[in-house]
Amino acid sequence: MDPASAASKAEPAEEVTSNEKRDDENTNVECLKEIKELKAEGNKLYKKGIMFHGHTLGKNTMIECCAEYAKALEKLNRLESSFVSEDISLSEKKMAYDLKLSLLLNLAAAGLKLESYDSTLNCCNSVLEEIEKECLVLEEKEEEIPKETVKKKCKALFRRAKANRGLKNFEQASEDLVLCIKNEPSNREAREEYKSLRAEWKKIKEAELFRLQTEIGMKKMEIKQRRENPQPETDIEQSSSSKQEATKEDIKKEADEAAKTETKEKNDESKIVTKEWLKSCDVLDYLKNGSILENGSYAWGQSVAELHLFLRISRNAGAKDIVCEFRRSNLTVSINGESSKRLDHRALSRNITVDESIWELEGPDCLHIVLFKEPLLTKEKAGDEWWNCVFKGDPEIDIQNCNIGQDMSQLPDDAKREWEKSIWRQQQLPPEERAKIQSEYETEDRMKRQAEERIRNNEKAMSDPSKKAFYNMMREKFPDIPVEFK
Repeated sequence: MDPASAASKAEPAEEVTSNEKRDDENTNVECLKEIKELKAEGNKLYKKGIMFHGHTLGKNTMIECCAEYAKALEKLNRLESSFVSEDISLSEKKMAYDLKLSLLLNLAAAGLKLESYDSTLNCCNSVLEEIEKECLVLEEKEEEIPKETVKKKCKALFRRAKANRGLKNFEQASEDLVLCIKNEPSNREAREEYKSLRAEWKKIKEAELFRLQTEIGMKKMEIKQRRENPQPETDIEQSSSSKQEATKEDIKKEADEAAKTETKEKNDESKIVTKEWLKSCDVLDYLKNGSILENGSYAWGQSVAELHLFLRISRNAGAKDIVCEFRRSNLTVSINGESSKRLDHRALSRNITVDESIWELEGPDCLHIVLFKEPLLTKEKAGDEWWNCVFKGDPEIDIQNCNIGQDMSQLPDDAKREWEKSIWRQQQLPPEERAKIQSEYETEDRMKRQAEERIRNNEKAMSDPSKKAFYNMMREKFPDIPVEFK
C-alpha cells in the first residue's frame, strides 16, 4: 500500500479524536476570529440592553451580553494557555492582548448597568494590572506609552470609580477620578462625574452631621422637660425609696452627660484648628509642604503653583456671612457675627495673583482659601518658589523638605528634575536681585493704579459742563499733551 492511500485512510480516525479536544485543528487566527464574533454579538446585546434599560427585557438582555463576553474571555484564556513562541506571531499576541482588555472593559460597563459593582471592580483591576505590566516593559525599553493604552487606562479608572461610588466608597472613587483627569485632562465626562461625586459626598456628610446634631438636641430637650416637669409627689410616695434614689441618679447622670455635650459643642465652635478637626473635614491632603500653627489660628499647605489656607469658623456662618478681600501683598477675612476681623490686612510673605485666588466652604465650619502664587521669574518660565510661611512674622518651615509630589506626575523623571532645579535656582537668588525684581513689580503695579485713578478723575470731571468744555478746548489746542484732572 502506498503512503498516500494509507494517509487518506488514516484521516477519518484523526478527525474523530480531534472532536474530543478543544479546537486543536483551529489555527490561532481562526480562534481569534471566533472570539471577535462573540464580542460583536455581545456588543449588539449591550446596545439592545441600553435601549430597554429599566425594563425586565433590558436586564435579561444585559445578562445575555455578559454571558457572551464571558464565553469570549474563556476561549481567549484557553488560547493564551496554548500559545507557543514558535506557533504565534507578535501581531497575533498583540491582537489577543487588545481583545482581552476590550472584553474586560466591556464586561465592566455591562456590570455597571446591572449594578453588579463587585464584578466591575474585578474587571477594572485586571485591566489596570495588565496595563501596569505593559508600562513597565515599555519603560525598560525606554519607549513611549501609546495613546491607546492611556485611553484604556482612563476607561478602567473611570468605570472603577463609578463602581466604588455605587458601593459608597467615595474616597477611592475620588482618587480614581483625579488620576483619570490627570492622565486625560480633556475628559469632560470624568470631570462632570468628579463634580457630581463631590456634591453627593458633601450632601451625605451634611446629612450625617445633621442627624448627630438632632440626636443631641432631642436628648437635651428630654432632660430639660424632666427638670421642668418633675415627677408628682403622689407618685413619688407610692414608689419605694430605692427606686427614688435610682431615678435621681439617672437624672444626675443624664444631666452630667448633657453638660459634657454642651462643653464639647462649645469647644467645637471655637476657632482653634487641630489635626483631628482637619481630618474630619477631609482636607489633610492639602496640607503637604505646610504646617498647623501652634496657636491653632490656621493651617496651611502648598503645591508648586498654589497655597491652601484653612480657617475654623462658626457652624452657623454661611457663605453670605464671609468676606474675603484679596490684595496682591495682603489678605483680609471678616466673618459676620465676630467682633473683629479674623485677618485684618495681614501682609503675605510673597505676592499672589488676585484674579485667580478663590475661597470656598469645605464643611459647616471650614473655610478653605486658595491663593495662587505670583511667578517670580515669568520670563524664564521656571515656575513658582516654595513659601516658608503664609504671613510675615509667622513661624517658618524648612523649604528644603518641600517636595513637588504629584503636581508633576504626568511629566517624565527628567522633566521633574529640571523643574526642581529651576525652583532651587529661584530660591538661591541673592537679596539684592530679589529686591530689584520686587521693585520692578511694585513700580508696574503703581503705574497701573495711577492710570486707573486718572481715568476715574477724568470721568468724574466730565460731569461738570465747564470742565468738559475746558477739556475739549485743551485737547484741540494741544492734542499731544495729556490732560489730567485732580
